[in-house]
Amino acid sequence: MTMLQNGFSIYRIQTVLGDEDLTKDNLPKLVYLEAVVKETLRLYPSSPCVARRIDSDVKLKNYTLRSGTTCLLSIYGIGRHSMWGADADQFKPERWLDPSALPSNPNAFCNFGIGKRDCIGRVYAMLAIKTMLVHVLRKYIVFGDVNSIKAQLTISFKPATTSQLRLELRS
Repeated sequence: MTMLQNGFSIYRIQTVLGDEDLTKDNLPKLVYLEAVVKETLRLYPSSPCVARRIDSDVKLKNYTLRSGTTCLLSIYGIGRHSMWGADADQFKPERWLDPSALPSNPNAFCNFGIGKRDCIGRVYAMLAIKTMLVHVLRKYIVFGDVNSIKAQLTISFKPATTSQLRLELRS
């Protein structure tokens, strides 16, 4: 739905490949599409938080997390932290196109986890999402009222209201 808020995003995604078939060789051309997907995941992570057991003591500025402690990490909060800029609450895929504009911490985008327990399906998930979006956006015009969509935060995001999307075949 965040893509519906930005018609220019949809236009750019639809026109990158022209009439070419989508292949593993031209998928990397979809730089802006990847930025749209990452920005959507940054604002609306599929898993808003993760719990991890601390393996060894971790010294923070004014506190020490002791080994064996369970720590809850808010992926949702990290995605909206000020390290993303004054516009952290705004959908802005362009932030991903300039590496110098991204947070200096390479783990700031941790939607697939980090370290020894990161998601082994990360690459496949991104390929699948981009492939699906290309096929849907090439075949359909997507309509919907983004202002009527409300999310409910549980163990994952789920719709809090019924929202209508309409797909219209392209001619």
